[in-house]
Amino acid sequence: MSKKILIIGGGINGAGMARDATMRGFDVTLFDKGDFCSGTSWTSSKLIHGGLRYLEHFEFGLVRESLREREILLRISPHNVHSLDLTIPVYKHSPHALMTLRAGLTAYDVLSYDKSLPNHVVLNVNDIAQKFPAMNRENLLGGLSYSDCQCPFPERLVLNNLQSAVRHGAKIFNYHRVTEICKEHDRVTGLHVKNLLTNEEFIFNADMVINAAGPWVDEVLQLKSPDERLIGGTKGSHIVVKKFDSSMSSAIYVNAKSDGRPFFILPWQDEYLLIGTTDIRFEGDLETLRPDVKEIDYLLAEFNELFPSVKLNRSSILFSFSGVRPLPYTREDAPSAITRKHFIIDHAERDDLRGLVSLVGGKLTTYRQASEEMIDFVAERLGKSSPCRTTEEPLPGGDLEDIESYRRAEFIRIPAQLKISERSFFHLINLYGSEYQKIIELCMATPELCDTVCPHVPDIKAQLVYAAQNEWAVTLNDIMFRRTSAGLGECVGLCNLDATAELIGRILKWNDSKLTNEKNVYRNYVEKNLANHRHV
Repeated sequence: MSKKILIIGGGINGAGMARDATMRGFDVTLFDKGDFCSGTSWTSSKLIHGGLRYLEHFEFGLVRESLREREILLRISPHNVHSLDLTIPVYKHSPHALMTLRAGLTAYDVLSYDKSLPNHVVLNVNDIAQKFPAMNRENLLGGLSYSDCQCPFPERLVLNNLQSAVRHGAKIFNYHRVTEICKEHDRVTGLHVKNLLTNEEFIFNADMVINAAGPWVDEVLQLKSPDERLIGGTKGSHIVVKKFDSSMSSAIYVNAKSDGRPFFILPWQDEYLLIGTTDIRFEGDLETLRPDVKEIDYLLAEFNELFPSVKLNRSSILFSFSGVRPLPYTREDAPSAITRKHFIIDHAERDDLRGLVSLVGGKLTTYRQASEEMIDFVAERLGKSSPCRTTEEPLPGGDLEDIESYRRAEFIRIPAQLKISERSFFHLINLYGSEYQKIIELCMATPELCDTVCPHVPDIKAQLVYAAQNEWAVTLNDIMFRRTSAGLGECVGLCNLDATAELIGRILKWNDSKLTNEKNVYRNYVEKNLANHRHV
C-alpha cells in the first residue's frame, strides 16, 4: 500500500513536491486555503535566474544550483521559460566597477558551464545607447550584457506541475484550509481540513505531512513567539507600465542610485515593462499586502533616474502588486543579505514531533531542486527508495525541442475558418505549449470562442471556457489572473467584464446573484490589490 503524503500549500514548491512524490509512487493529497498560485509564486519578478548578486555574498553553491535548474526548466518547460537578454549599465556612482562586474559575470559563465545560453559581452557607451536610446548617458561608463531566463506567467508553471501531479495520481484541493494538525502522542497523524466553499470539514490521515505554505509556514504551525519563528519574510513590490519604446526587448539590471540596491526593468508580455523589486522586512497581515507610497515613489524615481525623458508618474502605472519572500527568520541581517537558500525543517528533531516537515526559503528558479530534496528526505523517513524523475520528464505541454520553429509551423496549420491572430496564437503556445490544441478544439466546435477576451490582451474566449471546465477554477479571479492572463492587460480585465463573467458563469452554472457577486469581488480585488498606487 502506498505511503500517504499530505502537502499544505499550492504554490510553486507545493506543486513541485506533489509532482515529484506522485511520480515516485506516493499517495499524495495537496491543499491550499485559497486558489493555487495565489500567494508568493505569482508576485515574483518572474525571472528564472542564477542570482548574479548572490555572488556578492559568496553563495557560489546557490548560484550553481540556480543555473543548473535554469537549464533544466528550459528543457522540461520551454513554453513557460524563455531566454532573456539583460543589460547592466555602469555609472560613476554604481557600487561595483565595470571590472568587478566583468569578473562576476565571468564566474557566472563558469558556474553555468553546461548552459545553452551565450556568455556575457562587454558593452561600451555607444553600444548601450544603441540598445536604449533614451537611457541617461551622464556619467555612464559602459556596461555588460548577459543571458538569464524569464517565466512570464509563473501561474502556468505552477498549474503545469499540478496537472502532472494529478495525471500521476495526486488529489488537489483549492479553497481548503487546514484548521488543525492532528497528533497522537509525539506523531502527526493527519490534517483537519475545512472546505471554505461549502463549510464541510474532513480529516485526512497521513504517514507524512509537508508544510510548504511559503510565508504562511509559521501560521500553519501556529508559531507566534519571535524565538520560535521560521519565516522572516521580506516584501517585494512591482509596478507595470506600458513600454515607452516598442522595440525594447532587453531587460535592465541596475543598482538604484538612492540606495545601491539592485532592481530590474523587464520587458513583459510584449507591450509592458515590469519594474521592481523592493526588499523590505515585513511583519504585517499577509492577506492585505500591497505596495505602499514609499515603494511606488522609489520605483518611479529610480526608473526616471535611468530614463529621465520618459517622466513616469503614478498615472503611468497600469497596475502594481506585492509579495512576501518566505525567507529564513533572522534578527540581524539586512533584507538583501538574507540567504535565498531553502531549508528542510524536520520537526521530529526540532520539536520532537514525528511525521511533519516544513520547507523554509527557496525561490521560483530552484523549486524543482527543493522539491527533489524534500521528497528524498520524506522517502528516506518512510523507508521508500525511488529515484527522482522530474529532471527529464517534460511538464505538460513541454515536449518541444525548438519552440520558435514550433510556433511558426503550427500557425501555418491553423484551419482557415478559425480567425485567430498571430499574436493570440503565439500566446496560446506560450501558455499551453503542445497542449494548445485543446483550446483549438473548443474553437473548432464554437468559432466565436476565437475572439479575444478584450482588445488589451491576446487571450481568447476559448481559454476561459477551457479553464472553467478543466483547470480547477472556481472564481472569476481564478480564471482571469491564474489560468489565463486576461486580467493582466492595460484594463486589468475591466473593459469587458460583464460579457466575460457571463461566459464563465454559464460554464460554472452561476445564478444571477452569484454572477453579480463574482463581478463585485473582482472589481474589489483590482481596486485593493492592483490599483492601490492610485490611493497611497
